[in-house]
Amino acid sequence: MKKALSVIGFCLIISIISFVGIRIYMEAEGIDFTIHGQIAMGIGIFFTMLIGFGLMALLFFSNKHGHDEVVYELSSEDGRKAYKETSTDDEKE
Repeated sequence: MKKALSVIGFCLIISIISFVGIRIYMEAEGIDFTIHGQIAMGIGIFFTMLIGFGLMALLFFSNKHGHDEVVYELSSEDGRKAYKETSTDDEKE
């Protein structure tokens, strides 16, 4: 739970920094930006960062717990041969 809250907090901080940077740039260029656009942009940045961090966390979790090993073994030539042999043995039974 503590890690999830720290990730959400980090997403919020990155969202605020991105929002302020874009806001400063738009004011410097003289672009009119309504409050509804600002809210939508802030929410969009937040959820984009949250999804990105979540997918990266899943990638590391998958690698740490060995879920990628099956795919790696099947991608090698020896792994494909072993898979074909076990699948033909299952069909014979």
